Amino acid sequence: SSFWYFPIYGSAAIFMELTSPHIFPLPFIVRGLIYTAYGFIMEYIGMALLRWAFKKSPTQDNYYKLRFNIHGLIALEYAPAYFAAGMIFEYIFRTIL
Repeated sequence: SSFWYFPIYGSAAIFMELTSPHIFPLPFIVRGLIYTAYGFIMEYIGMALLRWAFKKSPTQDNYYKLRFNIHGLIALEYAPAYFAAGMIFEYIFRTIL
């Protein structure tokens, strides 16, 4: 866990909100896959920048141990969690915001 996760994942949520009018009409599975991609893209870019700046990313020690990691920056094992989080955020955006 790291302080850096807040701006990284927060930016994914902001991007989700900005693109939501184009995504809401799509089927459930497609929307979830798009949200999953948002999370992975933002995490990959954020962790790569942290690795560049500090010579190490907060995730690399844990992610290198996982079978489906990509450069130690993201782990595809977390796709179901990203899918679920995206759908929860969508529910919040639709009902509260």
